[in-house]
Amino acid sequence: PPLRDAEWPQGNEQHLIRIVLQGVRDDITVKGTKWSLNMPAFGEAITDRQIADVLTYLRREWGHIADPVTEATVKAVRAATAKREDSWTEAELLQLK
Repeated sequence: PPLRDAEWPQGNEQHLIRIVLQGVRDDITVKGTKWSLNMPAFGEAITDRQIADVLTYLRREWGHIADPVTEATVKAVRAATAKREDSWTEAELLQLK
């Protein structure tokens, strides 16, 4: 799916962090188009700092003005979701505030 001007990079940072940590599966809607995909988890492969940096880039590139993602926020989400063994669905992510 596209990232430029898409709602996911500019939306709730908690959603993005969870997608990177545990992955996402099944249908996800981006810019009004439904994408059927599976993205693997990267949580074990990269550090909190790396996740924060990549997500901040996505949230600030292409004229996006979303707030940066901090390493502390990634660390907190990682701790809160440490027992999760399954990837996320769009519906699950959208239920989170």
